[in-house]
Amino acid sequence: MLARDETELRVVLARDHTELGKILARRGLNEAAIEAYARAEQLEPRDYRSAHALGILYARLGDTARSVESFARALRLEPRHLASANRLGEGLLESGRFAEARDVFAHALRIDPGSNRAGEGLRRANEALAGGAIAPQEP
Repeated sequence: MLARDETELRVVLARDHTELGKILARRGLNEAAIEAYARAEQLEPRDYRSAHALGILYARLGDTARSVESFARALRLEPRHLASANRLGEGLLESGRFAEARDVFAHALRIDPGSNRAGEGLRRANEALAGGAIAPQEP
């Protein structure tokens, strides 16, 4: 019984740390937010939410490599999370990893065939693979 209670407590604490990270990030306290998200991942490494939130923060800070790593981790944990797939694809495009971006956007379209963001990302990845310049993402 104690082990189950401890597991439930870790899940609750992880979610709380993820929420704390979001609050800190909104206030511009980025290093503290990163620490809160990292603690959430330590407490509950199977929950995709902290990895996704960390990816958003890294993208906002311009750290594409860490952003891609975080979104990839989130997508491994929750393969049907459309937002992680789209953001991972965008980071891969920014990194010049066009074939990987194409595959991720194709995956996103399998999750939601009507996703405009995934469709646009797939178009941009295919365009880059064909040797064309990547058109800017539409707002």
